[in-house]
Amino acid sequence: MSVNLLELRDVAKVYGSRRVIDGVGLKIKPGTVTSIIGPSGSGKTTLLRCMCLLDYIDEGEILFNSAPVVSSPISPKRTIEEKMHSPVRILVDEPEYRRKVGMVLQDYTLWPSMNVLENVILGMIHARGFSRGTAIERAKETMGKLGLSRHLDKTPSKLSGGERQRVALARALLMEYQVLLLDEVTSALDPEAILDVMNIIYSLVGSGTTLILATHHLPFAREISNSIIVLVDGAITDIGDPEHIFNSPKSERTAKFTSGIMRAFTASKPQERV
Repeated sequence: MSVNLLELRDVAKVYGSRRVIDGVGLKIKPGTVTSIIGPSGSGKTTLLRCMCLLDYIDEGEILFNSAPVVSSPISPKRTIEEKMHSPVRILVDEPEYRRKVGMVLQDYTLWPSMNVLENVILGMIHARGFSRGTAIERAKETMGKLGLSRHLDKTPSKLSGGERQRVALARALLMEYQVLLLDEVTSALDPEAILDVMNIIYSLVGSGTTLILATHHLPFAREISNSIIVLVDGAITDIGDPEHIFNSPKSERTAKFTSGIMRAFTASKPQERV
């Protein structure tokens, strides 16, 4: 059995008195697709941000390839004073870790003053060490496959939301992350743009990249995932393969959530993937 690529042990994230993430434990195998679903405000984005160290956990431990990445004393009610005297410990070289674990955010995070090509090659040159010529060559090839060749000289403000999201995905693909975290990458897009973005994600399945995505698009999660996590109020209420989550969940809360969302998608008759 393969070792877990990414593991979370009793992870918690606290803002003020609110436990946004509450005792989450996960084991992610390499090359798999894991979807995180749940109501808005359940902590999905925060959980992804903790995985890639954009936010630091307040309790628990994260491991990568069985090696500790970050840890913090596990205590159900740590005070502010306790956190100050026993802060989170970062146990890896953060830039090196972020070269392995990357995230595509909802807001694309493209540099507004740079054109599309410069946005895409920036990380390749400064984080991956590619020469500018090699970075441009690889970027043009990938952008061509994604139908973005005619946009290379445009700034992000000249693109549609779907085009900006495709650029953000192209940038992530070119960084060759071992783990790619996707945060609601189809949200706020029109149906045609959703299909474009979904097809890019489908193309990654079986590529060796480990995918973890937070999504409200349950039919997509059901089709693409090896495992689905249901997160409610920062805690996992159910976890399993799509058959389990959609047909025999252990939690009544999960059953109500998935059946309600799936009925909404059926009623709206979304277009099929092409």
